[in-house]
Amino acid sequence: MKNEMIVEDQKMVRTLFESFIEKANGYHVVASLSSAYDSIEYCRNHEIDLILMDVQMPHMDGYKATETIRELSD
Repeated sequence: MKNEMIVEDQKMVRTLFESFIEKANGYHVVASLSSAYDSIEYCRNHEIDLILMDVQMPHMDGYKATETIRELSD
């Protein structure tokens, strides 16, 4: 089973994505987070196979968060 993380500031959208992912074969939502900062911290301590990232979030956009997460994998 592959671990997936959803990062979206709107709870309704996170819930919708969780429903779709849980029905997909081979993926399991292990984290559903509302901020880019939380996603970076989560990735420091956990291995994630797939991230669905909102690009327009307050405080830090999804592009910067993705860039930071990719730097962690070094």
